[in-house]
Amino acid sequence: MTLSPTPARWTRPFALYRRRTGLDSLGNETARYDMSAPDATGEMDFQQPKSWNTAGRVGSGGAQVDETGERSGGILEGYLRSALAVAAFDRLQLDGALYEVRAIHIWPSHRKLMLQRVA
Repeated sequence: MTLSPTPARWTRPFALYRRRTGLDSLGNETARYDMSAPDATGEMDFQQPKSWNTAGRVGSGGAQVDETGERSGGILEGYLRSALAVAAFDRLQLDGALYEVRAIHIWPSHRKLMLQRVA
C-alpha cells in the first residue's frame, strides 16, 4: 500500500512520551510516563479511521472536517513517515489532548498508528 499525499495543513506536531514500568504504592508493576519532558517530537499526518472504532462515534456524527484535517470522536489514525521508534501504549500529545497508541500497522513507506484519546 502506498500512502497518498496528504495536504500540508493536515500535518500536525506531536510530543511522544514513551511507556516505562514502575511500581505503585503496593509494589505492583504499573505503567509510568514522564510527562515533564517529551522523549521525542515530530510531525504526523492524520485522517479519519476507516476500520477501527471503539468510541462508536465515527459514523454517527462524531467526525468533523476542518482546515487541519478530519477529526473523529476520540480515535485518530496517524501516518508516520519517519523512522521514529514508537511502541504500543506510548502516548502522544496533540493539540493539547493526550492519545495512547493502540495499534501499529507497518507499510513499506510509512507506519499507521491507531490512537485513542485518554485525556
